[in-house]
Amino acid sequence: MEKPCRYYGLKKPRVLYNIGFLVYCLIMNQKYLMHDLQDLYMLATPMVAESSLQDALIFLYQREGGMVSGLVINKPENKLVSDYLVQPGPIGKKEVWNGGPLAKDRLIAISQVDSDLFVTDRLMSLTPHQIENCLIVSGQCIWTEALLQEQIEQGAWLLIANKGMIPNQIPAKDRIEYIMMQAGWSLNRYIHLQEQTDHV
Repeated sequence: MEKPCRYYGLKKPRVLYNIGFLVYCLIMNQKYLMHDLQDLYMLATPMVAESSLQDALIFLYQREGGMVSGLVINKPENKLVSDYLVQPGPIGKKEVWNGGPLAKDRLIAISQVDSDLFVTDRLMSLTPHQIENCLIVSGQCIWTEALLQEQIEQGAWLLIANKGMIPNQIPAKDRIEYIMMQAGWSLNRYIHLQEQTDHV
């Protein structure tokens, strides 16, 4: 049985120069930990051990009943909605991205029209404008609130303020850079897992 990502473990930094980055994460996260873990972006650091979440950019969209839900928004799956639904209707040719390791047969649409954000699994109820602007993912991420808070405090995740949804035309490989630039942060502070491996 596939484990919920709220149970996934962490790993220790493998090279010394990661320590400075993790300290930076801890400092920057403090201003968000007192607020709801909702309507924020969350970026994986090299401490995340689960392969499907390494180098992941996650949008935290819901905090309810002691649980926090999020969607990975930078990992394409090279599939279409028509690969999942028998009668997909007008959204059949929309691409589907990997939203997380849980409920992989569940499709979720996330879209922002003006200042209104929509996150729904009722794809047939999407308006034409929402369809045009939405990102559709399969699966999601779910943590217990306490465990996610603990992982953030340990430096596994870097919290980034939401300055607006990422435009759909931004490629997956550029999304981390885009969201960090929107927040006014330098990309050279972020260490990709591949960079970490190359220096071991």
